Amino acid sequence: MLWNLARTGAGLMVALLFAAGAAQAQPGQPVVQLRSDFSVVVSYSAPVPPPAAGALLVATFNGAPFPGSPFNIGQATAVASPPLAPGTYTVQILWGAQASPVTAFTLSLDLGAPSLGPAGVDLNTVRLVWSAASGFVEGYDLEATGIETGQIYNAQLGPQTSLTVNGVFPGSYSVRIRARNRFAVGPWSNTISVVVGQFLASGDMQATLTWNTTADVDLHLVEPDLNHVYYGNMQGTSGRLDFDDVDGFGPENMFVASGRALPGVYQLYLVHAGQNVETTSTVALTLGVNSDSAQTRLFTRRTRRAEPRTAVMVALVDVLRGVVVEMVTPAGDQIEIDEALVTGALVSSAAKPQSPK
Repeated sequence: MLWNLARTGAGLMVALLFAAGAAQAQPGQPVVQLRSDFSVVVSYSAPVPPPAAGALLVATFNGAPFPGSPFNIGQATAVASPPLAPGTYTVQILWGAQASPVTAFTLSLDLGAPSLGPAGVDLNTVRLVWSAASGFVEGYDLEATGIETGQIYNAQLGPQTSLTVNGVFPGSYSVRIRARNRFAVGPWSNTISVVVGQFLASGDMQATLTWNTTADVDLHLVEPDLNHVYYGNMQGTSGRLDFDDVDGFGPENMFVASGRALPGVYQLYLVHAGQNVETTSTVALTLGVNSDSAQTRLFTRRTRRAEPRTAVMVALVDVLRGVVVEMVTPAGDQIEIDEALVTGALVSSAAKPQSPK
């Protein structure tokens, strides 16, 4: 019996000590994590479990009680807020009579300016990279202005700090960027110049295709070694296609760089690949670009419907000898796009130039 009393007394002492410890325990100072959407996560350390009735979060906004404060957050030691308005806040945790230290924080409208680095340009692909703007950034606004046309292109981006754009139309552009969130926009970055898909200024051969509709017309070149240069293989042994225009008008430009021409016959043709609309296409073919002996010939072809497996012949070109022979596909004659077949059909006719249609 004495053992029972002693055990009971020891149990009462432990209970009293625990109760005293709980009464004296204090919640840790709140830690505030600011998020880019202007919401926050408030967390605190709990040296003992929060009271059964729940912990209270007391908040102020610009010196006045936050609407709805205090908030019973139960036994949670981390809670997230909805997006908050800019201003100055304080938060504190209460466990009955015990209170944590107060944490103050500010949500500011201020956004800094990002810094644009030099653009990376590969043919008609442009890669932009910029430093992150200071402040709460939800995204960026991109502005590109065409120097030749004055046309302004705008895009709203996410919070990333790089962008790759494919199929940029040839020309010169000025580009700048700024940060934004739901409350404000920041100042513009530095402006950079971007030159895209400019036609090469010199070379052995240049063929430029333009047309008068929104049809998809493609320029093709079969090199003397039967390498097929087109939108699916833009770099050949000697020739290169610098742009694939799929929404009309062109230009598409095929080029053999200076000193790169192969001996033999180049076969130049076009394909009306998409959209059934009557289209007039023009190919300007120049040999010896920027030389005293430069010669340019214009070829016109009319097509009425999309036939993506049909070659519309333009010319045979012996670049090294400076010989150009116009080739015209006979009416109703369809030549499948196969290097060997096209080569056989064209070379067999090379000695007998045909009249333009």
